[in-house]
Amino acid sequence: MKEFKMKKFTVIKLIYVVLIVIFLISAFLPYYSKYYPQYPPLPASPVIPSTTRYYIGYLELLYGGWPGLILLVISVLLINFGIKDKALIVGGVGCALIIINIIISTSYWARTIESGFYIGLIFNIGLIGINVVAFVSEDSVMGRDVEFEPLEEPKIKKAIKKPKIKLRSKVVEEVEPIEIKQEAVFGSEWEKKKFVEKQAIDYIKGAQLQLKELPFFKIISKTGIESKALNTLVDELIANKEINARVRDFVLIFKEITKEKKEELTEKIQKDLQKKLSDIDIILKGNKFNEAIESLNEIRDTALSYNLIEIVNEAKEKIDYCRELEIEMRKELDKQKITSDLQNLISGASNLIEENKFKRALRELEKVKDMAREYNLLEFLNQAKDLENHCKELEEEFLKDKELLKIEKKLQKRLISIEKLIEKNKLSDALEDLVEIKEIAQENDFAELVNIIEEKIDYCKHFQFNTINKIKNTILNYGSKLARLELMDITEKSGIQDIKIIEQVVLDMIKNREINAEYFSSSKSIAFYQQEKDIKQTSIQEEVKKLRVFLSYSTLDAEYFKIAEIVKTLEKYPEIKKASYWQADSKQNIVEFMEDTLKNTDVFVLFCSKNSVKSGAVKDEWQAAFQMRKKGMLKIVPIYEEEDDIPVLLWQMLNVKYSKDNFNSFIDKLHEEILR
Repeated sequence: MKEFKMKKFTVIKLIYVVLIVIFLISAFLPYYSKYYPQYPPLPASPVIPSTTRYYIGYLELLYGGWPGLILLVISVLLINFGIKDKALIVGGVGCALIIINIIISTSYWARTIESGFYIGLIFNIGLIGINVVAFVSEDSVMGRDVEFEPLEEPKIKKAIKKPKIKLRSKVVEEVEPIEIKQEAVFGSEWEKKKFVEKQAIDYIKGAQLQLKELPFFKIISKTGIESKALNTLVDELIANKEINARVRDFVLIFKEITKEKKEELTEKIQKDLQKKLSDIDIILKGNKFNEAIESLNEIRDTALSYNLIEIVNEAKEKIDYCRELEIEMRKELDKQKITSDLQNLISGASNLIEENKFKRALRELEKVKDMAREYNLLEFLNQAKDLENHCKELEEEFLKDKELLKIEKKLQKRLISIEKLIEKNKLSDALEDLVEIKEIAQENDFAELVNIIEEKIDYCKHFQFNTINKIKNTILNYGSKLARLELMDITEKSGIQDIKIIEQVVLDMIKNREINAEYFSSSKSIAFYQQEKDIKQTSIQEEVKKLRVFLSYSTLDAEYFKIAEIVKTLEKYPEIKKASYWQADSKQNIVEFMEDTLKNTDVFVLFCSKNSVKSGAVKDEWQAAFQMRKKGMLKIVPIYEEEDDIPVLLWQMLNVKYSKDNFNSFIDKLHEEILR
């Protein structure tokens, strides 16, 4: 039987292949009779009369033969790939379909079937018999051979991959037995061997209460016993009737044991588990919590598999106890480590404070506080808070000193700038700046700097007194000789560059009636009057010189730039005769309006924006104005918010930045630029 087992699939495969070939020949034989007269054709089928006689053999397989033939081909392929149990089932179904095909075939009843079908029938009967034998054979497990390769000598505790095995009998749930691990260190090979044998014996005896079959490779993987030693050990156990089993193909097959024997073995297992439970206390004394929990899990699982509820509950209690001990131990160790870490952090924060690295020190102290709160270490928490307050005080003082140093440096720089103004005789500007920085120096208690500033103020005042006298003398000197005197003439004659002082002196002299004259701010000039006629004549000349201003803008910006309000404000100034602009609702032609307006314009004000850049009309206006400017007919003043919106050709011209929030200041600046 064993020899048959080793060869049966090769025989079955051969039978399948032969059967396929025979059926193909017999099926297509009538087709070839058309070309080879020695093979007589089959008669027409009574069921399918329209079928030609030469194709009747091909149609014989339509009742089930072709599906059966396909299943046989699949079965052969499955055998080649080693899927033998499924190959037998598929092949059996294929054979059954072919037999059904032969029985119902019309040519069978007509007794004209080819001899190949008779041969196929015989082979099918034999094939079914072979399948039946294969399924009921004791040497087969669920239709699949279990073949073992020679086992290598495994090492102790080395895991071996477990192959999947299907049992031929009813499916039995496999319960994982105890995994016995070697923890002791042996002094000799003999002791080691005996220990492994005892592990194997306990494992086999425990397995017979749960399993029906136990492969040798599983015993080897669990216990680490050598294959030769395992064979000898199993023979001894069977001979001494310690286990009721037999061996087949390296598989230990357990026989049914009596109730008394089962109870005896269960009692022994219970005692072993109780002993292991008592040994757990020894493991815990060495603080080996993971080892203890692992052993308790094994004890619990084993007890559960044998339905030993008391041991299961006791193991669970000990597992919980182990975990509590482990947590407490870890907390204690963590507390010691945290204490050391906190001391290091506080020491590091102190060093950072000494180095004036206050931000980093505060971050470190924040960590200390968080850790101290988490582990309820109030001593470190209070220490961190005190050090944090000290750090903040030092940081505040440090920043204050740093800020004061910055302010002092800025004031020193401004003093240097004031020196340059004094050198240029711009005493008014110098005095304004000196008064401003004196207030800042007094606010920050820069006593030394305040003294220096006061000295410079006194110098400027004294120098200014001499300057004023010099300006007055120059005005009186040339005023008696000239009817009109410009401020630039006074600067040139006196050598004083400060226009503001000159202008102020002129106004004061007129106010105090030191001179009989009128000052025109638009032209920066003084008109001296000898009599009433001269005054009227000069007034007429000034009236003639009043300016006409035109505002060019995109109609989309009219409200934003407040064009109408700007026009009204400008016309209030005496120097401006008229301010005009194009209105969107005007009925006048824009081209004619621009042509007439530009001819009579002295100042062209262009409002530059994103909208004006895109406006063709605005572009035409400023380009026309630019050509007139080149001829000296008018001047252009660009108004802008963003410098990028100013046309490139107008970059170098006098311009004014628009300020919507400070409208009055903007108007003053625009007025100043128009008159310049």
